Amino acid sequence: MSNIINFLEMIGQNANLRNASRSDMLATMTAMQIAPELQEALLSKNPQQLETALGASNVCCMMLPATVCCMMLPGMNDDTAFHQELCA
Repeated sequence: MSNIINFLEMIGQNANLRNASRSDMLATMTAMQIAPELQEALLSKNPQQLETALGASNVCCMMLPATVCCMMLPGMNDDTAFHQELCA
């Protein structure tokens, strides 16, 4: 499982991999020892197939900043009460 997580993380960090050809992606996945059923799910760009192969549901990853601070837009930082409410 950690191989696929590391691979997905690597794709997210490398724009060249996100737009790589099918053969380049296959070579990279093979080198990282990604299971064949996961390779097929990723190459077909089928989220349901990936979920099934992983035995997971609602596969989702996002990173949100703890606080939002904008120096360019006046008044943007005045919503601290709203952000505190969201974080509670």
